[in-house]
Amino acid sequence: MKEDTRFEKLKTLKEIAETLNEGNDLKETLNAVLKKLLRLTGLQTAWIFLIDDKGGFELTASAFLPEALMYDEKRLMCEGDCYCLYQYRQGRLDRATNMIHASGSIRRLT
Repeated sequence: MKEDTRFEKLKTLKEIAETLNEGNDLKETLNAVLKKLLRLTGLQTAWIFLIDDKGGFELTASAFLPEALMYDEKRLMCEGDCYCLYQYRQGRLDRATNMIHASGSIRRLT
């Protein structure tokens, strides 16, 4: 790894840590961190859902969503179920996971 690239990655990780430590508002903090994380990983878009004890979910942070997912105040992302939520509720997601390919409604999978 080039020294410049390594330095930039370490600098971004430091910025993420500082943002997390200084943040007071969860949504604002996660949105800021998500953008920095995308810069670090080279990925183009990302989002974070928080799931409560009853299985309800909330889109808490997102960054650089494609136009189709932005439509109608992100309605497609905030209604119904998806493969990720199904996997979580089935007990198959028990640690942090990166999913590169997201599927639509769970109703189409069963």
